[in-house]
Amino acid sequence: MAERLDTLGPDVRGRFAAASAVSRAEADAAQAVVAGARARVRELVGDRVLVLPSAPSVAPLIGEDLGRVREATLALTCLAGLGGLPAVSLPVTTSDGLPAGVCLVAGPGRDRDLLALAASLAG
Repeated sequence: MAERLDTLGPDVRGRFAAASAVSRAEADAAQAVVAGARARVRELVGDRVLVLPSAPSVAPLIGEDLGRVREATLALTCLAGLGGLPAVSLPVTTSDGLPAGVCLVAGPGRDRDLLALAASLAG
């Protein structure tokens, strides 16, 4: 992969560079934190459906700091990935008529239930 890094944008290339500097001990420690967080997220979601915005704001303006937008989006949307949970995003509009999204996150193994709920809400 190193020989193809020049095909990536600077922000993505920087994340690959940072990841390549992580030691085995640091990776193992991070995996332990992730395992604990996954268990806690799954415990909190349980049999419920979590409803949250798909993004922390409306689409960024041209020229806006996309790094900040990316970090805020990941902080909001990481719950499903961290928990290994199914999620679906539905398009909605704000009270001002701007496009937005609402994300539904369900417990483990509830994929079909979540899709049925999303379909019922969308139609």
